[in-house]
Amino acid sequence: MKTETQEQLKAVLSGLPARYVEPFVSAVEFDRLAGGNLPHSLIIESLRPALKKLGVPRFGTPTPLRLFCDPFEDILFSGPVRPKTVGRISRLSIAPVWDWLSELIPDAHKALSDLIVKQILSRHEEKLVEATAELHRTAANAFGAIFMSYEPGTPEYGAMAKRLGGEDILEDARDMCAVLKIAPYAARLRSRFDRPIDKLDEDDFIFLRKNYDELKERYPNQSKYFVYLLMGRMKKPWQVLSVLPVVCRTKNETQILESELGEVGNQIFADIDQLSIEISRTGFLKGGPARGLSMLTNFVEASRGITRQMSLKRDGPWGKRLFDARKRVSHAMEHQLNRSVDTIISALPTTKMGAFGPDGAHRPDLRQSPNADDVEHAANIAIFIQHTGPLAADAAFGKHHKEASQRIEQFLLAYGADMIQEVRAGNGDTIKNLQSHLEATVKLTGLVVGEEEADLFLRRATTAARN
Repeated sequence: MKTETQEQLKAVLSGLPARYVEPFVSAVEFDRLAGGNLPHSLIIESLRPALKKLGVPRFGTPTPLRLFCDPFEDILFSGPVRPKTVGRISRLSIAPVWDWLSELIPDAHKALSDLIVKQILSRHEEKLVEATAELHRTAANAFGAIFMSYEPGTPEYGAMAKRLGGEDILEDARDMCAVLKIAPYAARLRSRFDRPIDKLDEDDFIFLRKNYDELKERYPNQSKYFVYLLMGRMKKPWQVLSVLPVVCRTKNETQILESELGEVGNQIFADIDQLSIEISRTGFLKGGPARGLSMLTNFVEASRGITRQMSLKRDGPWGKRLFDARKRVSHAMEHQLNRSVDTIISALPTTKMGAFGPDGAHRPDLRQSPNADDVEHAANIAIFIQHTGPLAADAAFGKHHKEASQRIEQFLLAYGADMIQEVRAGNGDTIKNLQSHLEATVKLTGLVVGEEEADLFLRRATTAARN
């Protein structure tokens, strides 16, 4: 197809009414499954923005690959590749693992894929379920045979990892294999719980314990994946901690940690550790207040939630990790708040006058205008301080937050009072910079002290200028 024709087609598709988008995509995908000659990829890519706007998570028409992924859909993650974690599978691993499966069992792979396509096109739901289940069993057996034969660290394992694109992909395949083996239980979870799960009731706990007990009896090496899948369906991953004492039949933290589900809990606390480390790094607010506030909010929410989910002892393995993470965040915020005071004060040019107090008195220096970038950065810091107030107590930096807020407020009020005097005494050397000083003072005072105080300062400055 000519480039000009492609552009014309894209233009037409981009203007397709919203109510027609999903049905049209389904029709295109059915045509692709049937071996039609439409430019399927071009059409679907052209409609992707519309599908995203409509909130369609993925296209409705099943394919052999999508059905292959159904059991482990809840533990897939998108985004950049990171070190492999058991119970989390990168979406980037799907294509190479699917291709690898076609090499391991070429005849069965083609036969089952063709059978699934046939049942999709005939819309025979029951037979489609049967064919999909057979694909899951066959794939699990094929992968399982490989993982039983080759151990990490061996030359064969290394060669296989290299062929796939890395050890992380091979270990993702191991996770896929484990979940495919318990695919019927994964289906039970999806049928029982809509995503995301916010709360669990007593009947839910009974259901989870019953199915976990069955899995532990039939597939002891894969039973933990049932809880990983549940965690993937929960609104917040740490909420799964409420399930561990139920399925493990003990509230003892050490006993849970030593069970096969200890890995699940460790993953939660590893996430908490990592989040606290991110918060403690230099440049925490470099990306703006929103990112920093989001990270801190997530940490506080998780910390508070974990405490509610489990009765952790401070000297227990998980209790100590949570305490250490809180301590790390508290120290980081103490340092950040001290820097924030200096950032906001330094955004307004000052000159030291005399020796009032240990640092001397700082008065406005009207010989220069405030740097616009410095004022904007200070404003972002002020926004961050303002919104972290409600989080301070739970993250153990309440005292530091109060002290920093008071220091900044005292400085701005004193600076504002001095600015009023400067306005009254305005002369040719300073008057040209007064406006920028006033604007910066109003902006920062409004964010730190409050809009009412900023308005009062502006009115007083206006009155002083008239007199």
